[in-house]
Amino acid sequence: MSTSPPMTTHPGADPDSRHNRRAGRGRIIVLGDESVIESVARATHRPTTLARHMYDVIGEIVQAGALDGPDAVLASLDSLGPRAGAFVEAVRRIDPGVELIAVRGSDGRSSLAAEGFDAALALPLDGGELEAAVCGLRTARPPGATSDADPCNPDRTTGAPPSPPVSATAARPLVSADSSPSSGVESLGDVDLVAATLRDPETVGGLAVRLIEQETGWRGLEVRPAPDAVGPGAAIVAPGSGEAVNLGYLVAGSAGAGAAPPSPDLLEPWAQWLGHWLLLARTVSDLRRQAMTDPLTGACNRRFFDEYLTRALEEARSLRQCVSLLLFDIDDFKVYNDRYGHAAGDEILVETVKLLRSVIRPNDRVCRIGGDEFVVIFHDPQGQRERGSSHPDDIQKIARRFQQQICQHRFPKLSAEAPGTLTISGGLATYPWDGADVASLLEQADRNALLSKRSGKNAITFGPGADDVSQGEAH
Repeated sequence: MSTSPPMTTHPGADPDSRHNRRAGRGRIIVLGDESVIESVARATHRPTTLARHMYDVIGEIVQAGALDGPDAVLASLDSLGPRAGAFVEAVRRIDPGVELIAVRGSDGRSSLAAEGFDAALALPLDGGELEAAVCGLRTARPPGATSDADPCNPDRTTGAPPSPPVSATAARPLVSADSSPSSGVESLGDVDLVAATLRDPETVGGLAVRLIEQETGWRGLEVRPAPDAVGPGAAIVAPGSGEAVNLGYLVAGSAGAGAAPPSPDLLEPWAQWLGHWLLLARTVSDLRRQAMTDPLTGACNRRFFDEYLTRALEEARSLRQCVSLLLFDIDDFKVYNDRYGHAAGDEILVETVKLLRSVIRPNDRVCRIGGDEFVVIFHDPQGQRERGSSHPDDIQKIARRFQQQICQHRFPKLSAEAPGTLTISGGLATYPWDGADVASLLEQADRNALLSKRSGKNAITFGPGADDVSQGEAH
């Protein structure tokens, strides 16, 4: 039975699973030197992302996810070298829907095989053959042949039907000969854990435990936060003796049908291996949260705003839904800062975010994109919760309620050190009427906010057309 942690990769995903392709996303990633990049630029008008290393390609696919992932990856065999097989396996596992296209030199030959790729093309690239390969059609035209058929529409092509995709490069088994994993369960490997760490760190623990069961044949493994009632078959989950980190206890139910639980001595190396992955996942999660959060108010920052709104608009476009932005700032905030100090100003910002979160819906996001400038993204992918309700009307009601509560709220610093009340001026814009992308939607919301300022402040101007101005009660 295996007693040491694995450091291996997984087998390629079932190639048949790639027939269930998503709708085309339009983008390709190119890995290669200048000659490859220039040839691609001449052969296609598709959006192209350039990569200099195989790990840059893998990272781009993981970060993009299902919504923004590429249709295809064009990889120079000379750039990959002997790591071509590992590259194919990694991409297959992370996103089976990506077409993998090997690119050979201008002579069409290479000392490296294109095994595992869906297609192999030679420089200079032919636009029709490239498009056919990107769209997953395996019947590229013979050299010199021409056709007016649409390569992305199989119903308009002629000739033999597309052949099935080439299977991924065979990989060695992950499970040692004396272990007994559950039959019918897809094998896991370190690449799966890397992908989970980047995509959803919360899933790493469960995935790693499954991998241990796969490698050892043990059953009923779980990680518990405390050693209560774990019995003798438990080991501390920690990165190693040099790390003062206790991430829980690895507990094994049994070694298999009718077998006794493994001893702590057998569990310990696996617990340490698991500890490294859990600590990495926790670190990645913390860094991601810090990278996307405003440290003062706890609101989301501009980086999050740009990324989240881009994805929300893509989702709204495909589901025919609405997304609204409320852009606002605090009236005369600079005066409060200059007169009462930054401590008072900071507290006002923090309290504003808390108050705003109390009136918005769970799926809406509060973002601080400037000093006292905030944007609320109103997006509910599940649609309206009340029958007969309207997205623009619902959002306008929320915006008005927040405007009123800001006026009525008693901020601690305002009541003691900076007497007075606060008002806000803002603009609201809604997709698709006021803009089709992040820039145009934000621009319209900004124009509406400017109208609110010019109308005397303490106002919210609504789109479309900025024809509905809600003027708050004077204070």
